[in-house]
Amino acid sequence: MYYFIDRGNLPEEYVSSILICYVVGFFAIFFTVSLKSYESPTNFIYKFLSKKSDYKKLLIFLKKKNIITTRFEDLKKQKLIIEKKNKISLTLLGHNFCKIYYFLMNFFKIKNEG
Repeated sequence: MYYFIDRGNLPEEYVSSILICYVVGFFAIFFTVSLKSYESPTNFIYKFLSKKSDYKKLLIFLKKKNIITTRFEDLKKQKLIIEKKNKISLTLLGHNFCKIYYFLMNFFKIKNEG
């Protein structure tokens, strides 16, 4: 439809409302992506807790699948965490991401239960 209308005469309110719809849509998708769509450590833990499995079985399963180590390596590749002298801390990028994410969660009053 964008190609069939006169873009020079679009009202400013229309353009701004479309832009707002895109931004709200982005945040809606960003915050509602289900953990069940991929196999994350949180998803595995949730499955074990819902089956009322004990802690030892969960720990054995996580070690067997090498899930936690893989996740830490992924976060290092994304430059969100850094490991120095067996201590893990956030990088500047990781810290800024957490601050923005926390601000957006508070702004939209979203609860994080993962």
